[in-house]
Amino acid sequence: MLQSSVTSKGQITIPVECREALHIEPGDKVEFIPRENGVFVKKRISDITAAFGLLKTDQHISLEDMEAAIQEGATDSFRRTNTVKNNLKVYSNSKAKKSTKVSSRQPAKPIKRRKTANG
Repeated sequence: MLQSSVTSKGQITIPVECREALHIEPGDKVEFIPRENGVFVKKRISDITAAFGLLKTDQHISLEDMEAAIQEGATDSFRRTNTVKNNLKVYSNSKAKKSTKVSSRQPAKPIKRRKTANG
């Protein structure tokens, strides 16, 4: 039976035999899954290849179709970006026009400074 002690910080050392069996390397993540009679420990797989095969489809797409879809998406993205830029230009131009209005208020009078005893 393999054993490990819990430190004051709540840490444990996974025995070498367990690390080797689970292929756990330094920096890997593990999951602790509570069970009725203890805790189940398993290596957490975060690699994208772990998701390979999860989504099944009968649809086959040619390389040309993929390239066309990418091009179409890039074109749509370009159009949306230019639309946003044009909207910002219109908005900033309308703000500039509003701020160039001449005020009907009289200019402020200069403040007269009092002379002090020193100067």
